[in-house]
Amino acid sequence: MIETNFFFMIFGIVFILIIIFFFIIYNDKKEKIPLKLDFYKDNISPVYNLPWELLPELHAPVNKLIKHFIDKLPKGDLYYLHDKIPEFKKRFYDADKNILQQQQIQYYTNIEDGFKHNRVSSLIRKSYPPYSLSDGKILLIENPTQDEQRENYLHTPIINTKKGMVPLIRRGTFYYPPGGFKEWHTNKNTVDVPNWRIYFIYLTDPNTESYFCYINPKTGEFHKMRDKHKTFNIFFLNNVQERLLWHSVKCIKGGRMSFGFQINPSQIDGLVERLKLKSNFFNIVH
Repeated sequence: MIETNFFFMIFGIVFILIIIFFFIIYNDKKEKIPLKLDFYKDNISPVYNLPWELLPELHAPVNKLIKHFIDKLPKGDLYYLHDKIPEFKKRFYDADKNILQQQQIQYYTNIEDGFKHNRVSSLIRKSYPPYSLSDGKILLIENPTQDEQRENYLHTPIINTKKGMVPLIRRGTFYYPPGGFKEWHTNKNTVDVPNWRIYFIYLTDPNTESYFCYINPKTGEFHKMRDKHKTFNIFFLNNVQERLLWHSVKCIKGGRMSFGFQINPSQIDGLVERLKLKSNFFNIVH
């Protein structure tokens, strides 16, 4: 009888260990589905701020974009909306505050929808042609001249990785005038996530005061980075709830332009290897 009970006990322990083993294998397999390289798993910083000189192959396409837009930016600021629309002012105020710590954070979207029937909507529409207001910032719409079209203005930017030259996908081009912002968000469930983003930052005034803020999903730490002229922000966007990268932008004075690019997830490890992100740039931003 004792031997029988001992046998069943051993059998039960082995059975439980087998279940635990396959559970770990299954979850490890799931973790590898979204992206081979993931800062959360591999101890890579979620955000890097890189100098202009490190990505020389992007200089030509970025310079074309700057030249195209720099003389066509809307004049004035967005502070007039702060006086007219309290919600607009609140989101601007929150954009560089650690509101996650205050348990107030939420996924803001399309703030302009809330006042499209407001009495200031016609004023907004008239202020930025051919551009539009988008989540507290101005969406720059490209309309290349014939000369720019002949120069293949919209050609695909190419980035050099340790695994060869890789085309980038163009993403949003935005202008943040004084009083402009992008509220706290994660890009969760958008069509191009999970993925890595590269944003080139160009400050239109030497006295510009603007910030990129984020909350490290691994440590919970709040980071407020003052923007540097002609630098690249590189960060990873994820759909996994515990790895969501909450981030925001706020421009207090001057002006901030950003040009977005997206790199194929299968190619990011080659770029990380080339730039030595894990060794040279870990925790470069504070």
